[in-house]
Parts: sequence; structure tokens; C-alpha cells
Amino acid sequence: MQNRGALWIFTILLALACAYQMSFSFFTSRLERKATVEAEAKADSTLEASPGTTIDRDALVLQYENEYLRAHAEDVIYPVIGKTYRECKESEINLGLDLKGGMAVTLEVSIPELVENLSENNTDPAFTTAIANARARQTKSNADFITLFGEEYAKIPNRPPLSAIFYSPDRQSMFEREGSDADYLAALRREAESALSNTERILRTRIDKFGVAQPSIQKQQFTGRINIELPGVKDKARVRRVLQSTANLEFYETYENTDIGPILDKVNAPLSAMLHPELGSDDTTATTADAALIPNGFTRELPGGVSISGNGNGVEDQLIAFVESSKAVDKETWFNFDRVTFQSGSAKLDAANSTAQLKNLNEVLKAFPSVRLKIGGYTDNTGKEEANKETAALNGTLQAGYFLLAARALGLDCGPMSGFDNAGVDRTFFAGTTVRSNFICCLGYGDPSGVFPR
Repeated sequence: MQNRGALWIFTILLALACAYQMSFSFFTSRLERKATVEAEAKADSTLEASPGTTIDRDALVLQYENEYLRAHAEDVIYPVIGKTYRECKESEINLGLDLKGGMAVTLEVSIPELVENLSENNTDPAFTTAIANARARQTKSNADFITLFGEEYAKIPNRPPLSAIFYSPDRQSMFEREGSDADYLAALRREAESALSNTERILRTRIDKFGVAQPSIQKQQFTGRINIELPGVKDKARVRRVLQSTANLEFYETYENTDIGPILDKVNAPLSAMLHPELGSDDTTATTADAALIPNGFTRELPGGVSISGNGNGVEDQLIAFVESSKAVDKETWFNFDRVTFQSGSAKLDAANSTAQLKNLNEVLKAFPSVRLKIGGYTDNTGKEEANKETAALNGTLQAGYFLLAARALGLDCGPMSGFDNAGVDRTFFAGTTVRSNFICCLGYGDPSGVFPR
């Protein structure tokens, strides 16, 4: 009885630890119940809007429930410690298939097909006979296929060495040209193990998408099988589709800028007149813009007969001189607009003072069609610094929207992300510049079953 106090302390601590571990299931189940309610309401609305259809309500509820959970995977549901639904699912107690239900999957890497592919589908009679006999024995034997293949190949009289079957200059790093049959069997076994390990790694990466708490993945080295247990999985069709899908590398033919540039110019003119009618007025803007000209300016007739005028040593003067000099383009040569301004504290163009120079640059680009301009922008120093930073951030976010629209118009999937260490990114990539990071975006072709709707 002397240790009675210590026993009580241990019991209390153990109870607190168990309560903490079980609390994750409490918060995840609360969100999952909400997902079920939302899914049932949405499914009923869908069925009411489509009378006479043969849609399975249970399947529809399951689909909407999974969509809801994926959409709220990063929502904080454990307010005390600030954990999200995904993190809580990873931390909750693993009940296993016997208590929680779920899905068990067995996948197999076809070692016979791997061996045939490594031989480049060799048609040598000894090789094809050994493959067929090894396949037949595999149904009744516990030995791995490579061992059975080696035994069957050794039984065939007048057989060529395995080097004649498998060696090629493309596979000299895999097979030794003068290696024995035992060396080649060992190399085949290494390739089979590598294929099985790579498959396991790919499956683990795909399983992470499901948000399953503590999935069980067991690799059977000799049979080439991988046993997977996914407790708590409901959308079995999606799991089956993702695990069995094959990655495809696709290439798309694109157009050069010179091909689509003229088309975009034709589209830009009516859009400009619609969105910025003030830029189309020459009467008031010309007077204001001409008043900004510095004495001793320049006038130049461009190829094609169009004349432009501007400030001496202004952006038009410098640009034309650079183009005609045939100098190499570099990152240090920039020309500052001297008559293009924005309204203070705003991203809106000051049309009265900017139209003339913008029209001049338009004529320069028409006269020199091979010229390509890169336009950079920065915030002004007028007004408060915080307001300028906010305007710059809003402008960058607006450009991000255009970027995402353009990428999706090309068929790409976009994964924009914020909430990262902006300061760290700026130190790593933009040190010594005025550039600041706004967001990070992943581009590519995502798995259709895992891409969020837009």
C-alpha cells in the first residue's frame, strides 16, 4: 500500500493518454456525420431534380460525402491544438478491418511478363519453353518464378546461354556480357525485386490521397504480390480506380508566338475599345500627352511610313536606337516609361497622360515585328508604404488569376498554394531584388478522381 499514490498517478496519466488518443476519433466523426447529412440532402435534391432516373441513392450519397470530406480535409477541427481533419485522421486509433471495416486489396507484379520484356520478347524456343514450364509449375510451387525459370531452362538440351537471350548494348549496366547463367538469374532477381519495390512505393504515394489512418501494406517478395488493407475506406470504386490506373506521359503540339500573335492582336483591339473606351479618344488625350513632351524631343518616321514623336532620350528613342544597333539582349538593359503613369494608390492607368506613348510603342512593334518586349512594373513611392504594398499584392493576385485561367485553358490542372514561408522563398530565389513571392502553383495533369471541382 506504500505505492498507492504512485499507482493512482500512473492510472490517471494512462487515462489521460487514452482520452487524448481517442479524442481524434471524436472530432473526425463529428465532421463525418456532418458530411453524411450534407451528402444526403444534396443527393435527395439531385434525385428530385432528375425524376425517373436510375441513379443509386447510396452511391450518390457516398460520392457527395467523399467530396465534402476532401474539400474540408485542411479545415481545423481540433481547436485546442489546431489540427486539421487530415491530421486527425492520421493520428486517430487504427481500428483495423475487423472493427472498422474498409477494403482489402491484393495486387500482383507479373514477374513472367517482366522477364519476357527484359528479353525483348525473345522467341528462342528454349526460352519460350522454359517460360511456359515455369508458369505451369508456379501454380503448384511456393518457389519464386525466377528460380523455377532457371531450373526449367537448365533442363533444356542444346540451349543457348542466357546472355544470348537478355544481353544488349542498352542493358549493359544491367547484365554482364560475359556473365554466366547464374549471373543472369541473379540480375533478373534484382530487377524483379526492384520492380516490386517501385510498385510498393507508387502505391504508398497513391494511398496517401485517400486519407486512410495507418494503412497496412505488406510486400510478398517471392510471389510478387502486395497486400493492402485500408481501414475506414468507403469509396471502394475510387480506390480501385486509382490503384489500378496507369501513368501516361503525354505530349502536345504547341504554336509559336508568331503564329498566334496576329490573332491575339485582332482580339485585343475590340476588347480594348470595349473595356477602355477612353483610350480610343484622340482629342483630349493628345493635348494632355503632348503637353508632357520635353523640348528638344525627337520625331521619327518608322518603316511603313508612320511618324511618331516623343521626348528626347525617351523610351521610344532608346528602344528604336537599341533595336537598330543589333545589340544582344541582356537582363540589365531596361527602358523606363517616361509618359506612362497610373493613378496614385491604384492599378488604374492614367489614360490622359499615357495613351500617346502606348500608341507610339504599338507602332514601333508593328514596324519591327520580330521585336518582343518584356514589361516590368513596380509600385510608386507616392502615398503610404503599406498602401503601396497592398496595391502591389492585389495586382500580383490579379495577374495570378489570369495565369490560372490561361493554364486551365490549355488543359492543365492547377494547384495554387498560399500559407507557405514567403520570406524563405524570397531569400532563396529573389535575394537582392524587389521581387516578392505571392503564391506557389503546381502545374500538370492530375488524377481526375482527385482533382477538386472548379
